[in-house]
Amino acid sequence: MSAANPRIVAAQLNTRVGDIAANVDKIRQTYLEADADGADLLVTPELSVTGYPLEDMANIPDVLDAAAAGLESLRLTTRRRRAALMVGAPVADSDGFHNAAAVFQAGSLLQLVRKRCLPNYGVFDEKRNFRPETGPSRPFALAGRRIGALICEDLWFPETASELRAAGAELLVSISASPFRRGIQKTRVIAVAAKRVEETGLPLLYVNSVGGQDELVFDGGSFFMDAAGRRRLELPMWEECAAACEPWGGPAAEVDGFADDLECVWRAMLLSIRDYVAKSGFTDVVLGLSGGIDSAVVAAAAGDALGPGRVHCVRLPSVHTAELSNTAAGEMCRRWGFDMLTLPIGVVVAAAAAALAPLSPNGLKKLTSENLQARARGYLLMTLSNDRGWLLLSTGNKSELAVGYATLYGDMCGGFNPLKDVFKTTVYELARWRNRGRAAGLLGPAGTAIPAEIIAREPSAELAPGQKDSDSLPPYPELDAILAELVEKWTPVEDIVAQGFARETVLRVFHLLRRAEYKRRQGAPGPKTTMRAFTRDRRVPMVNGFDPGMAGQLRSAAERMFP
Repeated sequence: MSAANPRIVAAQLNTRVGDIAANVDKIRQTYLEADADGADLLVTPELSVTGYPLEDMANIPDVLDAAAAGLESLRLTTRRRRAALMVGAPVADSDGFHNAAAVFQAGSLLQLVRKRCLPNYGVFDEKRNFRPETGPSRPFALAGRRIGALICEDLWFPETASELRAAGAELLVSISASPFRRGIQKTRVIAVAAKRVEETGLPLLYVNSVGGQDELVFDGGSFFMDAAGRRRLELPMWEECAAACEPWGGPAAEVDGFADDLECVWRAMLLSIRDYVAKSGFTDVVLGLSGGIDSAVVAAAAGDALGPGRVHCVRLPSVHTAELSNTAAGEMCRRWGFDMLTLPIGVVVAAAAAALAPLSPNGLKKLTSENLQARARGYLLMTLSNDRGWLLLSTGNKSELAVGYATLYGDMCGGFNPLKDVFKTTVYELARWRNRGRAAGLLGPAGTAIPAEIIAREPSAELAPGQKDSDSLPPYPELDAILAELVEKWTPVEDIVAQGFARETVLRVFHLLRRAEYKRRQGAPGPKTTMRAFTRDRRVPMVNGFDPGMAGQLRSAAERMFP
């Protein structure tokens, strides 16, 4: 390689927020390997020293002190090495704390880049903890070339890239911690990276984080795009890895196409389960396996993520449980090799009902009796989780959580919910996708992994004789279409009605959505997979008296009062 064609290694790393010593060790080891392989520069993701998102830990002096010590350790690592290192970390100066990237070479700080555009929407609230860069953007020199660095959101707007181009940059390098949502890969490549390349005429290296962190999951998918807007390198999604590119080298094969959306949602669930379990110190998971579609999909995702031997399934039958439910759950465990326990809930329900009898001489209300069964299941599962040290996975989907079709301290019990941001219709799509075959890296069985009878049967909570979800809710395709407008897009009720939905149905869903906010606040965390996830993306007061017709009422009242 010539001096004017530096070899740059992109490292998409899986870090853990706050585990600065382990993160620094990982960066150091990756750097030493890249240096031994003849690299001129190793690039790591945004805030890779501390992990992302740092959130209010950016206000803890000890965290920032450890991050500074970690940066100093990495600077010293480069002292007698050939390769330079670009690493993301928080830094403090007289202007405050910054989300930054340090570039070290031969033991010296070559450049410190501060993030200019601080996202403050959706899952991001960086303006709460960081100050933006307000000075000019300048490239740094490396191996005879000038490289312009951007930090995540800086790439999503044209100003920083254009300023770097005007200052003489010959390559753009963007370090990111961009979380997954369905369709994000196309957005990054087509709507963001390709536009910056077209505007500047510069090639671009995009380096993203990978791994699960609380309710976010980072998908990796780092890539190099040449000055013509063609992807010439793409790192695997969902995997911690590193790869080298030579931006001014010979022609390389063009990367074409994008990953399947359903497979991406599945792998996001898998990576989030695997990392939440590992990073939280668990080894195994447990869940209630009802014989219904939601628990079957959660069990399959856990099996693919951890291996069937680390997944423990519990049947919790009541007097209302259909025999099909028991046999379907048993068949699911047989196909996967899951450990299966059976704990009938009748004795717990009877004991609770007896304890409440003095207060309810005429018996419990119908809804109370139904919720009591769900809470008996939650009680047994949480007790088992506590006794065995297994993480309890809850299995409620986004549709149910949206409208409150779930029992607080019952089926909502759990430490992590893989379906929290997955609509019911998507749950069925995922089951059918998984049954079409086992993709590479999945740890469960090939073939029809989820019994067909589970997918085909009508959904039911089985808390009353002959109960069906459709007794309480609109059909799921209709419900999910309305929820997508209300939750994902903030579409006004009248605009949804104009799409052809019945007004009474839309209003009913709106009010169910509003009233269930207090339940969602108390639910388990789960991975973001859509445009707008509950809790982090969509923040609505629990006590909320807004009515969709309020604007019209106010206008009418004003016209009557002031004709």
